[in-house]
Amino acid sequence: ADQNANLGNTINAAIQAVGNGNPVPPPVQAQVAFARNPGGLNPDAILNFERKEGQKFHEKATKSIYSSTEDKYDMDTERFGTFAQRIKDRATLVGFLRTND
Repeated sequence: ADQNANLGNTINAAIQAVGNGNPVPPPVQAQVAFARNPGGLNPDAILNFERKEGQKFHEKATKSIYSSTEDKYDMDTERFGTFAQRIKDRATLVGFLRTND
């Protein structure tokens, strides 16, 4: 309802501005508390980071792919395969990559 009222006010202000020869003001943008999931499995899912479910998803998707004691990938070509596999596994886990099941 608030969005419709805001839109109506913006349209009315634009009509008045044009009638008076004034420039049209830009529309007011509402703050958004969510982001679209970039995952390929459900690209239309909306993540609300103000809710526990969205926060848990963010933690799962962004935590380190290494345990705290493991050596991190250091751009060594011999270790690249392991690094790439870990990234692929994480992407699959959180739905950013489709599997061939």
